Amino acid sequence: MSVKVTVIGYGNVGRVLTSMLLGSNQHLELNIMDPADWISGAFLDLKHALGMQPKKRVFYNDHKLFEASDFVFFTAGLPSKHGTSRLTTVADNTQLVKDIFFWKQFNPSMHIIAITNPVDVITAAIYKYSGLQWNQIIGTGTYLDSQRFSYHLAQLGGTDYRDVKALILGEHGESCAPILSQSFFQNKPLLKSDIFTAELTDKALYQTHHAAFEIRKTEPGTSMAVSHCALRIMEYLQDDSEHRIPVSVLLNEVWTGYLELKHPICLSVPVLLSSKGLVVPDPPELKNGELSALKRSAQMLLEYQDFLEE
Repeated sequence: MSVKVTVIGYGNVGRVLTSMLLGSNQHLELNIMDPADWISGAFLDLKHALGMQPKKRVFYNDHKLFEASDFVFFTAGLPSKHGTSRLTTVADNTQLVKDIFFWKQFNPSMHIIAITNPVDVITAAIYKYSGLQWNQIIGTGTYLDSQRFSYHLAQLGGTDYRDVKALILGEHGESCAPILSQSFFQNKPLLKSDIFTAELTDKALYQTHHAAFEIRKTEPGTSMAVSHCALRIMEYLQDDSEHRIPVSVLLNEVWTGYLELKHPICLSVPVLLSSKGLVVPDPPELKNGELSALKRSAQMLLEYQDFLEE
């Protein structure tokens, strides 16, 4: 049985994600949505590869398939300019979300995975305008930041990157909150390791904050790592086993109270993903100013998500 997947936006991220989906072993009905005339050549190039993809059927700008999809990846929108905050594109990209998702009749079991920045605000906008339930809308959020932080910690510590599982919560952006008390090295608490000193973790966090800036020195923007994050979210939602990762979701009442917010917003917290869906556990015990940092991140995002109260 084929899985119906729509990728909205065939720019930098959309193309990488499409290539990864075509390289998977799944039977897919893959719908690529992008109305721009200038990408017709890219579509033609993709069509030439279809003879080598017997498990895939590819469609273009099929609105019925979009509404019937099992998974939708939202990658469309204006990118932030080099050296600026992701939040500078809020107005344009939230309006685009409304134009695409409002007044549609979606597959009631659809999951939408938001990648477009500012991803926390975009996740909230998709929730508001799609009419789907809160646990069907997931933003890649700090899943990417956590992967970056893990990599830079391992690189600076001279260890295998697969041995480090670092956690960052909050905004996917400048106010993100590193959670060292919930980070691990070789399945043991990171803070108990002699390798990861305060100086080293501060340097790794700096590199994490500036990763997008470094990538944009030679590339149009981030594409590979965030595409892997998005695809993993889809795979985890198809897996019988539970997977714990930080992603951007609409906060429940427990988390909203924990962060002392006047209304729920979308930001990254640890969740469990499986074929049974998305579950948000109660907040972990945070230490050493981590909760204060996460609250600051949440308060910063609150002003950009007032439309959730309307």
